[in-house]
Amino acid sequence: MANRNYKKMKFQSRKDVLTPLIVFGFTGLLLWMGGDFLIASNSETEDFFSLLPLFMVTILLWWIYFGTNYELNENELHYKSGPLRGTIKIDQI
Repeated sequence: MANRNYKKMKFQSRKDVLTPLIVFGFTGLLLWMGGDFLIASNSETEDFFSLLPLFMVTILLWWIYFGTNYELNENELHYKSGPLRGTIKIDQI
């Protein structure tokens, strides 16, 4: 590669029309099921802890949806998608 002055370029992931429908539809369903469960169980304290996995999945899906981006510099592509992060050398692509 020629020696040029490269600057870092940061990109947000592109999302088609179907992706937000799936993510928000699924998480909306999870939250609706959780709320329905709490209403049916008269909102006892231990019932809140049984819903923790539902809320954790919702947070993870939103984190991935809103937190996916890529950064390209001269030699590497850095990616972030929720808790997943990594680097790929450009010559390996």
